[in-house]
Amino acid sequence: MFKNIEISNLRGIKNLKIDDFARVNVFVGPNNSGKTTILEALFMMIGMSNPQLALNINSFRDLIHTEDNDFRFNFRGLDYNNKITLKSFIENSGRRSLDITPIYSKGIIRKVSDKKLNSTAVPTDISDASEISDSSSNSDAIGLNYNFKKSQKKYHSELTLEKNQLSLSFDKKYKELLNARFFSANTLYSTLPDRIDKIQRDKKKGSLIEALKKIEPKIVDIALSKTKVVYVDIDIDQMIPINLMGYGFSKACALIANLLVLKDGYLFIDEIENGLHHETLAILWNAIISAATEYTVQIFLSTHSYEALKILLSVVTTNDYNREDIRLFLTQKIKDDTHKCYKYDFESLKASINGEIEFRGKLLG
Repeated sequence: MFKNIEISNLRGIKNLKIDDFARVNVFVGPNNSGKTTILEALFMMIGMSNPQLALNINSFRDLIHTEDNDFRFNFRGLDYNNKITLKSFIENSGRRSLDITPIYSKGIIRKVSDKKLNSTAVPTDISDASEISDSSSNSDAIGLNYNFKKSQKKYHSELTLEKNQLSLSFDKKYKELLNARFFSANTLYSTLPDRIDKIQRDKKKGSLIEALKKIEPKIVDIALSKTKVVYVDIDIDQMIPINLMGYGFSKACALIANLLVLKDGYLFIDEIENGLHHETLAILWNAIISAATEYTVQIFLSTHSYEALKILLSVVTTNDYNREDIRLFLTQKIKDDTHKCYKYDFESLKASINGEIEFRGKLLG
């Protein structure tokens, strides 16, 4: 599991260190307090050999790269002089660090990759990639240098994107063994078909249906068509596309499906409460906590819903879950790009929710 993360100059965060992560980690706080950026930083550390993730995290926010200077979106204050640095310690993997700096417009692209820009998976097997050389200039950046270390061993990867042509260069000496998924509103339907396909092949469909029955008792079966449309059987004349079941059901299905296929991995969920009724959210909290333990998945998620936290408190209290598996982190922007993060274990979370007015005020800023 991740034990800590230190973030410097990513998005709006100047410097922030967070310690003592648990199995299920919940980030709360007002808008623009850095919750999503923390999730992105953790996700990038798992795939630190893959510079394409710098584009992926922008696509999660509907930021599509159309101009060379779009790389500024990743740097604090849109300033390339603010080198992005991420550091962490992961059990059984060791210390990791990643420095991200710009590549300027005199870069020579020797070979163009046809890799897609919208993949949310951290690759576990990277094939040979293109080579890039560059020399700095005062022009806008067209790419990123990734200098990263694992247990003091140094590696290097690069990415350039110019005139909509993507070139990736991976360090052939490094192979990533960790597996993660980032779940946002923009990746809801794009990831579900692949998850259903793997669940069918792994003969885990019964577990998925059992979990979905708690949300919709009429569910009899779930299947994937040849055109990668997910269908559900609710005991009528024919199966129907899952989209017709509503956003809440589709989101719950996608989250549970990801948990089932991410054994020993990491799942990131941005704004878990969006589109979910409180009864569905209670079922989802149960599924998240129980599956995280059963499949040894470490989970990081964000919410700005006080009601979602009250439901979490109720779910943990009424079930035999290990309370040490739950951590809550309240992020707040103090001034400019200065952030603070306050840690709550389960008992301090319980006390804070009981002090409703004060805690609500912190959440709303």
